[in-house]
Amino acid sequence: MVDEQKERHYLNVPFNEKELVKSYGARWNPVRKQWYTVDYLLDCPDFARWLKYDTDYSLFANCVYLAESYRQCWKCKSPTKVYAALFNEYEYLSDSSDYIELGGKEVFVNGWIYEKEPFFINLRYLHHEVVYKLGLFNDNIINKFISVAKRIEGQQYCEHCLAKQGNYYLFDEVDSPFTFINPEILKNVNLHKVHIITKADGYPSYSYTNYINKEKFMKDSVISNFY
Repeated sequence: MVDEQKERHYLNVPFNEKELVKSYGARWNPVRKQWYTVDYLLDCPDFARWLKYDTDYSLFANCVYLAESYRQCWKCKSPTKVYAALFNEYEYLSDSSDYIELGGKEVFVNGWIYEKEPFFINLRYLHHEVVYKLGLFNDNIINKFISVAKRIEGQQYCEHCLAKQGNYYLFDEVDSPFTFINPEILKNVNLHKVHIITKADGYPSYSYTNYINKEKFMKDSVISNFY
Protein backbone atom coordinates (compact mmCIF):
# COMPACT_ATOMS: atom_id res chain seq x y z
CA MET A 1 0.00 0.00 0.00
CA VAL A 2 1.22 3.51 -0.79
CA ASP A 3 0.31 7.09 0.04
CA GLU A 4 -0.94 5.92 3.41
CA GLN A 5 -1.84 9.39 4.71
CA LYS A 6 -3.70 10.56 1.60
CA GLU A 7 -7.18 9.78 0.36
CA ARG A 8 -7.06 7.87 -2.92
CA HIS A 9 -9.52 8.02 -5.78
CA TYR A 10 -9.58 4.93 -7.99
CA LEU A 11 -10.09 5.14 -11.73
CA ASN A 12 -11.69 3.15 -14.53
CA VAL A 13 -8.96 3.27 -17.16
CA PRO A 14 -9.10 1.23 -20.39
CA PHE A 15 -5.82 -0.51 -21.15
CA ASN A 16 -5.17 1.61 -24.23
CA GLU A 17 -5.35 4.79 -22.12
CA LYS A 18 -2.95 3.76 -19.36
CA GLU A 19 -0.09 5.86 -20.68
CA LEU A 20 -2.37 8.87 -21.01
CA VAL A 21 -3.68 8.66 -17.44
CA LYS A 22 -0.13 8.09 -16.22
CA SER A 23 0.98 11.28 -17.98
CA TYR A 24 -1.66 13.20 -16.01
CA GLY A 25 -0.11 12.01 -12.75
CA ALA A 26 -2.17 8.89 -11.93
CA ARG A 27 -0.43 6.10 -10.03
CA TRP A 28 -0.72 2.30 -10.16
CA ASN A 29 -1.75 0.15 -7.19
CA PRO A 30 -0.42 -3.36 -7.91
CA VAL A 31 -2.59 -4.96 -5.21
CA ARG A 32 -5.90 -3.60 -6.48
CA LYS A 33 -4.58 -3.55 -10.05
CA GLN A 34 -6.08 -0.11 -10.56
CA TRP A 35 -4.92 3.38 -11.38
CA TYR A 36 -5.64 6.05 -8.79
CA THR A 37 -4.96 9.67 -7.96
CA VAL A 38 -4.60 11.46 -4.65
CA ASP A 39 -5.81 14.71 -6.25
CA TYR A 40 -8.79 14.31 -8.57
CA LEU A 41 -9.15 18.04 -9.31
CA LEU A 42 -6.77 18.00 -12.26
CA ASP A 43 -6.98 20.30 -15.26
CA CYS A 44 -8.17 17.54 -17.55
CA PRO A 45 -11.71 17.33 -19.02
CA ASP A 46 -11.30 13.57 -19.59
CA PHE A 47 -10.54 12.88 -15.96
CA ALA A 48 -14.22 12.72 -14.98
CA ARG A 49 -14.86 9.61 -17.09
CA TRP A 50 -12.04 7.74 -15.37
CA LEU A 51 -13.27 8.24 -11.84
CA LYS A 52 -14.56 5.00 -10.33
CA TYR A 53 -17.98 5.36 -8.69
CA ASP A 54 -19.74 2.02 -9.27
CA THR A 55 -18.08 -0.04 -6.54
CA ASP A 56 -20.23 -2.56 -4.65
CA TYR A 57 -17.96 -2.82 -1.60
CA SER A 58 -16.55 -0.42 0.99
CA LEU A 59 -13.61 -2.41 2.43
CA PHE A 60 -10.60 -3.76 0.56
CA ALA A 61 -7.63 -5.80 1.81
CA ASN A 62 -5.07 -8.22 0.39
CA CYS A 63 -5.98 -10.86 2.98
CA VAL A 64 -8.59 -11.69 5.58
CA TYR A 65 -8.31 -13.14 9.08
CA LEU A 66 -11.01 -15.65 10.03
CA ALA A 67 -11.53 -15.39 13.78
CA GLU A 68 -12.78 -18.29 15.89
CA SER A 69 -13.69 -17.96 19.56
CA TYR A 70 -16.36 -19.14 21.98
CA ARG A 71 -19.11 -17.51 23.98
CA GLN A 72 -21.23 -18.77 26.84
CA CYS A 73 -24.67 -19.43 25.43
CA TRP A 74 -27.19 -17.11 27.03
CA LYS A 75 -29.72 -19.95 27.26
CA CYS A 76 -27.97 -23.21 28.23
CA LYS A 77 -24.82 -21.53 29.66
CA SER A 78 -22.53 -23.90 27.74
CA PRO A 79 -19.51 -22.56 25.82
CA THR A 80 -20.21 -22.54 22.07
CA LYS A 81 -17.97 -21.70 19.14
CA VAL A 82 -18.57 -18.41 17.33
CA TYR A 83 -17.03 -16.92 14.20
CA ALA A 84 -16.12 -13.54 12.67
CA ALA A 85 -13.75 -11.90 10.19
CA LEU A 86 -10.94 -9.56 11.17
CA PHE A 87 -9.42 -6.81 9.03
CA ASN A 88 -5.99 -5.53 10.01
CA GLU A 89 -4.47 -3.63 7.07
CA TYR A 90 -7.03 -2.32 4.61
CA GLU A 91 -8.64 0.56 2.73
CA TYR A 92 -12.13 1.79 3.46
CA LEU A 93 -14.51 4.07 1.60
CA SER A 94 -14.40 7.57 3.03
CA ASP A 95 -17.58 9.28 4.24
CA SER A 96 -16.32 12.40 2.43
CA SER A 97 -17.23 10.83 -0.93
CA ASP A 98 -19.63 13.13 -2.73
CA TYR A 99 -20.79 14.54 -6.06
CA ILE A 100 -18.59 17.17 -7.68
CA GLU A 101 -18.64 19.15 -10.92
CA LEU A 102 -15.73 17.99 -13.04
CA GLY A 103 -15.16 18.30 -16.77
CA GLY A 104 -18.66 19.68 -17.22
CA LYS A 105 -20.16 16.59 -15.58
CA GLU A 106 -21.54 15.80 -12.16
CA VAL A 107 -19.48 12.88 -10.90
CA PHE A 108 -19.70 10.87 -7.69
CA VAL A 109 -16.16 10.60 -6.39
CA ASN A 110 -15.19 7.77 -4.07
CA GLY A 111 -12.30 8.47 -1.71
CA TRP A 112 -10.46 5.54 -0.10
CA ILE A 113 -8.47 5.77 3.12
CA TYR A 114 -5.65 3.43 4.17
CA GLU A 115 -5.81 2.14 7.74
CA LYS A 116 -3.90 -0.35 9.85
CA GLU A 117 -5.95 -0.86 12.99
CA PRO A 118 -7.70 -4.20 13.48
CA PHE A 119 -11.43 -4.63 13.91
CA PHE A 120 -13.88 -7.54 13.81
CA ILE A 121 -16.77 -7.76 11.39
CA ASN A 122 -19.79 -10.01 10.92
CA LEU A 123 -19.08 -12.64 8.25
CA ARG A 124 -22.25 -11.71 6.38
CA TYR A 125 -20.53 -8.53 5.16
CA LEU A 126 -17.96 -10.44 3.11
CA HIS A 127 -18.40 -9.92 -0.62
CA HIS A 128 -19.85 -12.89 -2.51
CA GLU A 129 -16.62 -13.16 -4.52
CA VAL A 130 -14.70 -13.66 -1.28
CA VAL A 131 -17.08 -16.36 -0.06
CA TYR A 132 -16.65 -18.15 -3.38
CA LYS A 133 -12.83 -17.97 -3.17
CA LEU A 134 -12.91 -19.30 0.38
CA GLY A 135 -14.88 -22.30 -0.86
CA LEU A 136 -12.07 -23.21 -3.26
CA PHE A 137 -9.87 -24.16 -0.29
CA ASN A 138 -12.19 -27.09 0.50
CA ASP A 139 -11.05 -27.02 4.12
CA ASN A 140 -13.18 -28.07 7.10
CA ILE A 141 -12.19 -25.04 9.19
CA ILE A 142 -12.89 -22.54 6.43
CA ASN A 143 -16.17 -24.29 5.59
CA LYS A 144 -17.47 -23.42 9.07
CA PHE A 145 -16.94 -19.74 8.36
CA ILE A 146 -18.55 -20.03 4.93
CA SER A 147 -21.70 -21.56 6.39
CA VAL A 148 -22.08 -18.58 8.76
CA ALA A 149 -21.34 -16.06 6.00
CA LYS A 150 -24.15 -17.48 3.85
CA ARG A 151 -26.83 -17.25 6.56
CA ILE A 152 -29.25 -14.35 6.77
CA GLU A 153 -27.68 -11.68 8.98
CA GLY A 154 -24.78 -14.09 9.57
CA GLN A 155 -26.84 -15.72 12.30
CA GLN A 156 -25.04 -18.09 14.67
CA TYR A 157 -26.47 -20.79 16.93
CA CYS A 158 -25.42 -22.59 20.07
CA GLU A 159 -23.78 -25.95 19.32
CA HIS A 160 -25.66 -27.54 22.23
CA CYS A 161 -29.19 -26.12 22.42
CA LEU A 162 -29.38 -24.35 19.02
CA ALA A 163 -30.38 -21.04 20.62
CA LYS A 164 -29.66 -17.99 18.46
CA GLN A 165 -26.57 -16.08 19.49
CA GLY A 166 -27.51 -12.53 18.52
CA ASN A 167 -25.03 -10.31 16.69
CA TYR A 168 -25.19 -7.65 19.39
CA TYR A 169 -24.40 -10.42 21.88
CA LEU A 170 -21.31 -11.34 19.83
CA PHE A 171 -19.98 -7.98 18.65
CA ASP A 172 -21.20 -5.07 20.77
CA GLU A 173 -21.41 -5.94 24.46
CA VAL A 174 -18.57 -5.24 26.89
CA ASP A 175 -17.87 -8.96 27.26
CA SER A 176 -18.49 -9.89 23.63
CA PRO A 177 -15.83 -12.17 22.11
CA PHE A 178 -15.28 -9.92 19.08
CA THR A 179 -14.38 -6.59 20.63
CA PHE A 180 -11.03 -5.36 21.92
CA ILE A 181 -12.32 -4.22 25.28
CA ASN A 182 -11.36 -7.18 27.47
CA PRO A 183 -7.84 -8.60 26.92
CA GLU A 184 -8.71 -11.80 28.81
CA ILE A 185 -11.54 -12.59 26.40
CA LEU A 186 -9.22 -11.89 23.45
CA LYS A 187 -7.05 -14.81 24.56
CA ASN A 188 -9.84 -17.13 23.41
CA VAL A 189 -9.67 -15.90 19.79
CA ASN A 190 -7.85 -18.02 17.20
CA LEU A 191 -6.95 -16.45 13.86
CA HIS A 192 -6.71 -18.12 10.45
CA LYS A 193 -5.09 -15.85 7.87
CA VAL A 194 -6.31 -16.42 4.32
CA HIS A 195 -4.21 -14.83 1.58
CA ILE A 196 -6.88 -13.75 -0.91
CA ILE A 197 -7.98 -10.32 -2.14
CA THR A 198 -10.84 -9.45 0.20
CA LYS A 199 -13.78 -7.12 -0.30
CA ALA A 200 -16.57 -6.44 2.17
CA ASP A 201 -19.59 -4.21 2.61
CA GLY A 202 -18.90 -2.61 5.95
CA TYR A 203 -16.91 0.01 7.81
CA PRO A 204 -14.25 -0.04 10.52
CA SER A 205 -15.54 0.06 14.07
CA TYR A 206 -13.06 0.77 16.82
CA SER A 207 -12.27 2.97 19.77
CA TYR A 208 -8.95 4.56 20.60
CA THR A 209 -9.46 3.59 24.24
CA ASN A 210 -8.54 -0.03 23.51
CA TYR A 211 -5.69 0.49 21.04
CA ILE A 212 -3.15 -1.11 23.39
CA ASN A 213 -5.27 -4.27 23.58
CA LYS A 214 -5.31 -4.44 19.78
CA GLU A 215 -1.55 -4.13 19.43
CA LYS A 216 -0.92 -6.82 22.03
CA PHE A 217 -3.56 -9.11 20.52
CA MET A 218 -2.07 -8.98 17.01
CA LYS A 219 1.46 -9.38 18.40
CA ASP A 220 0.65 -12.36 20.62
CA SER A 221 -1.78 -14.21 18.37
CA VAL A 222 -0.78 -17.56 16.93
CA ILE A 223 -1.97 -17.34 13.35
CA SER A 224 -2.45 -20.28 11.01
CA ASN A 225 -2.00 -19.43 7.33
CA PHE A 226 -3.97 -20.51 4.28
CA TYR A 227 -2.52 -19.78 0.84
